[in-house]
Amino acid sequence: MANKDTYPSYFDFVKKVNSGKLEPVYFVLADDSYFLNKASNLLREKLTGSKLNNENFFVRYGDETSLNELSNLSNNFSSLFVQKKLIVIKKCEKYGRKLDELLEFTKTADSDTTMILAFDKEYVTEKKLNQVIQFYDFSYLSDKEYYDWLKTEFNNQGCNIDDETLDMFSDYVPRYFDLAVNEIQKVADYLFDSKEKTVTKEVILKLSGYESEYTPIELMACIVKKDSKNALKVLDYLLNKESLNEVFLLTVITNLYLDLMAVKNVKIESLQNRDFYSNFRIWGDRINFVKKYHGYTKGLNFKYIFEKLLETDQKLKTSMLDPKVLFFSLIEEITTN
Repeated sequence: MANKDTYPSYFDFVKKVNSGKLEPVYFVLADDSYFLNKASNLLREKLTGSKLNNENFFVRYGDETSLNELSNLSNNFSSLFVQKKLIVIKKCEKYGRKLDELLEFTKTADSDTTMILAFDKEYVTEKKLNQVIQFYDFSYLSDKEYYDWLKTEFNNQGCNIDDETLDMFSDYVPRYFDLAVNEIQKVADYLFDSKEKTVTKEVILKLSGYESEYTPIELMACIVKKDSKNALKVLDYLLNKESLNEVFLLTVITNLYLDLMAVKNVKIESLQNRDFYSNFRIWGDRINFVKKYHGYTKGLNFKYIFEKLLETDQKLKTSMLDPKVLFFSLIEEITTN
């Protein structure tokens, strides 16, 4: 029986593959293609000697490929020069409807075929597939794994970045691995002519599209202070001039409110920065924000605020209303009530 609550990560997958213990089928959870591509490269290297070898390497989509077609693909070889085959199937949710048939197929697939079957995490949880199948989670890294991964990606681009600047980058870039890598590449390209590619907060702000006085944190500061006029001014800049995604901005605001609520009854004056992380999972610029605006928590009606945030989140994702109008309405309500 598979573990229902925890999943081994991509890095656990790497350790197992590098140990030489290859499995015929890998069930994975994936939101984007980043770690799927990395896993494919690693397996191709192990199976054929080179990650660039595309002989007998196939990428398909589960909603376009029946189990019968997958079986045929597994058992028929198109290359006479490479014995091993790697098949990657994305969006396998359709196979979950025929779970017994899928599991039977994976037991009888050709022994020279290795497969990666990628599922959506929410679907797996909802259908309780994790109770009968062991998945690797390519959609999530722990905080430490994520920070180590970000720093490694910066270093791979020849960039130096300190922990405080890395915290800011993490705050401003949503945790989608493909997106994070693209943003890191933008930073590296921006610093291309520098002898030492040192990443600073100013570089992060510039490439994230923010001016120093027009950031999500500055917006939140205006909101907490009930400064409706300036809050709407900053919001207008972020949404209309920098085209910031409304759902992302709502996530930033929600997280900052959660930070304030977490320390509402805490004497934070005696806390060190490391205490904020170890006790409340607050880091980077969020620590400075909490320190500066902790005094405003007594006047905040968190129940009302989170009801409005949840209501707006649902409307952003399900209604046909203009997202910008919804957001301006939200900010007006929580700064004037």
